Amino acid sequence: MSPVEHVRVDPRTLPVRFSKLKKLAQSPLHYLQSCQDDSASTTATRIGSGTHALVFGQPHAVYPDRRAGKVWDAFEAANADRPIMNAREHDTAQAILRALASNPLASSLLFAPGAIVEERITWERDGRACAGTPDVYSDGALVDLKTTKCAEPERFVRDATWRGYHAQLAWYAQGLAANNRPVSDLYIVAVESLAPHPVTVLHLDASAWLAGDALVASWWERLRVCEASNHWPGYTDAMVRFGVEDAGERLIIGGDEFEF
Repeated sequence: MSPVEHVRVDPRTLPVRFSKLKKLAQSPLHYLQSCQDDSASTTATRIGSGTHALVFGQPHAVYPDRRAGKVWDAFEAANADRPIMNAREHDTAQAILRALASNPLASSLLFAPGAIVEERITWERDGRACAGTPDVYSDGALVDLKTTKCAEPERFVRDATWRGYHAQLAWYAQGLAANNRPVSDLYIVAVESLAPHPVTVLHLDASAWLAGDALVASWWERLRVCEASNHWPGYTDAMVRFGVEDAGERLIIGGDEFEF
């Protein structure tokens, strides 16, 4: 029996999306939970989704007041299919858009003539339904836009690797290939969410692409085992040893020293 309360949605009935697939890096239980509810909205996610809407010309809404009360509830319901920002978040998204548009390399990738932007695609892997929404596809180039706290190249690469951004691009590349849109190059356009909104453009090399494919494959294998058994464990089902190595004859906890 799963410890997740109120399991309403069987994950096997949903198309596999990367936003949920990556939860397997934590545990199958996290994947199961992600299928039950949507992620909580935060300032960072609102700025990120709002920026995407502005950059790619998608519908969005601006709510000038506090997010509470009946008026907010009605506004949220009326705009359930689009990102909602407050005035400050909207101003930030506009400033980010200006920074991207003024960067020649970023703008050439994001705003390429004839590019396909934020188009939902579906495909099958091992007979299992999959879905995704790549940011930009143009002439074999797959481009992902990321808002971030820090776009300094070395730090961003470390953060992006930890977050599995290379796996996300590999996942989309597989989906596009299944839709007869072969991908030859993977790019990330990273822009800082705080002024002055510096922009960094990254081109994933073969090692990053292969590592992304490997991550997807490992998560996929784990997912299929869990779906076949309908068992969604947490971090481990086994007993875990708790030891303190080389403690000697003293132990320091919270700055206090204990002898034993």
